[in-house]
Amino acid sequence: QGWVQAPASAKTRDGLGPLYNATSCSSCHPKDGRGRALSNPDEAKLGLLFRLGIPDATDDQKTSPEPNYGDQLQPFALEGVPSEGKMMVVWEEEPGSYADGTPYSLRVPTYSITNLNYGPLHSNVIISPRVAPSVIGLGLLEAIPDEVILEKEDINDDDGDGISGKAAIVFSVVDQGTKIGRFGWKSEQPGVREQVVSAFNGDIGITSSLLPTQTCTATQTSCLDSTAGGDPELEDHILDRLTVYTQAVAVPARKKPEEIEILRGKLIFSSIG
Repeated sequence: QGWVQAPASAKTRDGLGPLYNATSCSSCHPKDGRGRALSNPDEAKLGLLFRLGIPDATDDQKTSPEPNYGDQLQPFALEGVPSEGKMMVVWEEEPGSYADGTPYSLRVPTYSITNLNYGPLHSNVIISPRVAPSVIGLGLLEAIPDEVILEKEDINDDDGDGISGKAAIVFSVVDQGTKIGRFGWKSEQPGVREQVVSAFNGDIGITSSLLPTQTCTATQTSCLDSTAGGDPELEDHILDRLTVYTQAVAVPARKKPEEIEILRGKLIFSSIG
């Protein structure tokens, strides 16, 4: 379902924006699948967003929101509200060759933001492009016990396989405490419910009982003054349905599992460990 500007006759799905990236979940996750990167600056940018951050002076693992634009660029806005800016990408071909001499060419992107409507970006801003991931099987990931994830931690690569990592510990707006992060490109959300309300708030501009305020910054006065579509805009019973739906989307059956190319890929995947 698409969300619309408030006030509207569709009371259960008005409240879009005032700043937003998309008007529906399927805009960025078509058929519960993933979005895609931009091919050129003029095509629709659904499924791609820019995270924004200012590096912490003492901890290189932390960032704070950009003062004028927050932690995410929102390129669309309701009438009467300036959008934040326009996402841009320029591709440059970078040729190379495989070990056997076969040539290839990769496209290297350079990302930028133009048409800024709320002042300049901070001089130290970091732009992190994110393509919307598929949303299949999230309930299965959520069901993995914490202790299983923690058993897999290998912070210092003690097993020598070249892979190190640790569980992300993040704040849960549901439990009002810290939990293991599981969802999002940076494991910034601990559960499906938190992921759902975060996407509604940041991507569609819809408030919920868990995230009751808009993402407008102090400089975005027209955003702050806009009409809301309820308090909150996403009613709890609809949030319940969306959470269950997202948890329950099944992983598709494998296609042609006995083909030689598929089996060759399976062997490589297994050998990596």
